[in-house]
Amino acid sequence: MEPHARRPSPAQYRNAYRALMLALRALFADALAARRAVRTTLDGGGLKFALLALRTAPETFGTARPVADPRVRELADEALTTFALCRAACTRPLIREGADLLRPGLVEQAAERERKAASEAAYNAWKAVDDATNLRKTFDWNADRFREEAARVYWNPDAAVKAALNFGQVHGHSVFWTESHKHPMRFGWMRWGPFVAHWRGRFRLKVREYEGMPLVHFRTYGSRLVQMWDQYKRTRMDELQAAAASTAATVAALGPDTPWSEKGKAPERASGPIHDALRLISPRRPDDAVPEVRRQLAAMLPADAEPLIDRAIQSAQKQLRDDDRRAALLHRIGL
Repeated sequence: MEPHARRPSPAQYRNAYRALMLALRALFADALAARRAVRTTLDGGGLKFALLALRTAPETFGTARPVADPRVRELADEALTTFALCRAACTRPLIREGADLLRPGLVEQAAERERKAASEAAYNAWKAVDDATNLRKTFDWNADRFREEAARVYWNPDAAVKAALNFGQVHGHSVFWTESHKHPMRFGWMRWGPFVAHWRGRFRLKVREYEGMPLVHFRTYGSRLVQMWDQYKRTRMDELQAAAASTAATVAALGPDTPWSEKGKAPERASGPIHDALRLISPRRPDDAVPEVRRQLAAMLPADAEPLIDRAIQSAQKQLRDDDRRAALLHRIGL
């Protein structure tokens, strides 16, 4: 079997692998463990170091069998050389290197999603606290105004306020508005001025504007209080503040964010091996090899790595265009 200078076909790589396994079964007790050790040695020291270790220190690859025929070792050297050359000419090591360079980007993406979700939760929690605080302030302000207007309309303002709120909780703010407009005496004994203004209005007699305003304000503030009552009762400030503190602690536990200069560098780092793989698969038209490279990267990485894969391939294609532009310029100037 002869080594192949160009990218080997799947059949050639398969035959080289089978020849290597036959040689390892003849030399070592555990051929699979020896194969893993051979690949590790090739990645770490290269072909010459692996051949030297196979000749002088076979225990590097596992428990060796006693071999008397020297031709077996020669065939093993040839099988290892052929396999190493085929493996070096394959795109899988390049694709694996590109996938390894993209994995930090996946970790960065996951951390960014987690940080974004925690930040949104913290924002929503503190916004809920602010909304509850504003609701309480608004409710208290309307309650004070409602109590003041009740004192101007009724002789017993506390009883009138209690009766009006009870009626509004039972029937709703729209019914309360109508009832306080038509029958304000339902909520207590009225003072003389508002009482006269009310009946003059009922009989469509002329009423001076300032005379009927206390009753109008009483209706307005009472209707607002009835509308806000259920929401006011449902707000529990202790629980909201505890939730906001918990989300803030979650954001703080995530630690500092990745510096802006380091974000998005994984596709750029992975573009080098991908560029070499495109050139190796299709030397004349590297862009035609993009689907194959994308397929191999997608098989090695999770499903959420598609954006990173696309960015890395785009960066590699940019390098290809730069190479072609540089080659054209050198050809034009005669170098």
